[in-house]
Amino acid sequence: MNEMFTMTVMELSRAIRDKRIGVKELTRAYIERIKKFEGLDGLNTVSELNYNAIVQAKKWIP
Repeated sequence: MNEMFTMTVMELSRAIRDKRIGVKELTRAYIERIKKFEGLDGLNTVSELNYNAIVQAKKWIP
């Protein structure tokens, strides 16, 4: 679901509330995107990645 990367926070919030996007799905997608674009030859925009993000995302499932 690549369109989630162009959605605003409000649009993502609405999509989660309407169950069009799952919290775990969104979190996984962003972690994969970070892994793809980060690194020594990457963008270097993330200083630390929380590998417990999926566990924490489960707590926010509406």
